Parts: sequence; structure tokens; C-alpha cells
Amino acid sequence: MATPSLVALAPDVEVEGSERVIHTTPDSAAVRAVVWWDGDDTDTDALVDVLSDRWKRRTGFVVDVSVVSELPDLEPADDPDSLLFVVPAVLDYTVLHRERLAEWSAGARRSGHDVFFDEPDVCSSPVVHACVDQACQVMGRKEIRPGESGLVLLADGRGDAMSRATSYKMMRLLWEHLGVSEAEVVFRNHTDRNLADMLPRLASVPLDWIVVPQALGIRGLEVAQG
Repeated sequence: MATPSLVALAPDVEVEGSERVIHTTPDSAAVRAVVWWDGDDTDTDALVDVLSDRWKRRTGFVVDVSVVSELPDLEPADDPDSLLFVVPAVLDYTVLHRERLAEWSAGARRSGHDVFFDEPDVCSSPVVHACVDQACQVMGRKEIRPGESGLVLLADGRGDAMSRATSYKMMRLLWEHLGVSEAEVVFRNHTDRNLADMLPRLASVPLDWIVVPQALGIRGLEVAQG
């Protein structure tokens, strides 16, 4: 039997019903995971270790994980029962990602692969809580009080209005969890609320700004003194 494939964009996001499908794979089959990663290259080894360990513990399968910056070209499937799992978990998921995934999935199906995927929910509790935990760690190290700080969600801004609206929703959830005085959404690649235009406004407010990057390609959390 051909090797079933799993294409994932991050280690910690599950697709509803995917566990049921995965358990239909024969125990003797190997599983290959190709991770579409848009983060820092220095993080890929840790991502491979986490993904391999969690899939082994959750499914019982040994997963051969590799990390790529682009969805790979696929050879024609030599087994009609081969499965391809796509877990898109880019935090700053825009219409550009959606179009790319749809185009790639259509090509994979033409090559004889069965493709299963769902779109990510960046406002889900696990994602929001992970960002809150990281922000709290930064605030603890810097000895910053919530009432003396503000939150900036730094998003890409390209794509459709729905993607930008999701950024506002994510910002609001983080704001309520952290209890900071103010919160803003700032875009790197959009004319409205552009980073360059917003910096003077943020600098004029006497707060310590916690910058939470929505895009994985922006590394870490930063504190900007107001």
C-alpha cells in the first residue's frame, strides 16, 4: 500500500473528524507529514519533534515529518486508498492562503490523492490561551502591570476584509484575557492602520505596548516603551 500523507501547517490544530479518518489507516502503513511552515527557520527542528511526538501519542502511528516553505508537488498516487490530511493552521490565514490551498488540493485530487482539510480558527481557545500565556510571561519578566500596558496585535493585512475582521476579533479576545488598558490592531501590508502610520500614535500614549504577532513569520513578543 502507498504511504498515506499528512500535510500540516502547525502542530497543535485538529480538524473535526480527522482522528476518526486517521484511525482507518492500516497499522502497517507509514505516515508522512509535510509541514507547511511560515515561521522562523530556526524553529523547524523543534516543530518536527513536537509534531512527531504528538501524532505518535494520539494515533499510535510513527510519523515521518518534514518541513517545507511551499506545499510540495505530489507524484500521482499509486494506491486509490492513499489519504492526504491537510491541517491549515497559519495564524494570519488570508484569502491568499485559502486560494493557494484550494488550487493545490485540486491538483492533488487530480493526481489520485484523497484530500481532507479544514480552515483554521485563530480565535479558538487553544490559540488565544497560548498567546495570552506568552504575553503574561513577557509582562512578568518586564514587571509590567496590566493597567500600565497596552496590546498591539500585529497582522499582515493583505487579503480580504474577513481576514482583517478576524484580526480584530482575536485582538478583542486577547484584550479581555489580559486586562490591559488599551488594544490596537496594526497591519504591516495594508493602507488602513498601517504600522508606519500607527507608530507615532502608539508612542504618544504613556503605556508599555505588548506586541503580539499574528503572523508566525514575525518572531516572538516584544515590549515597546510608550
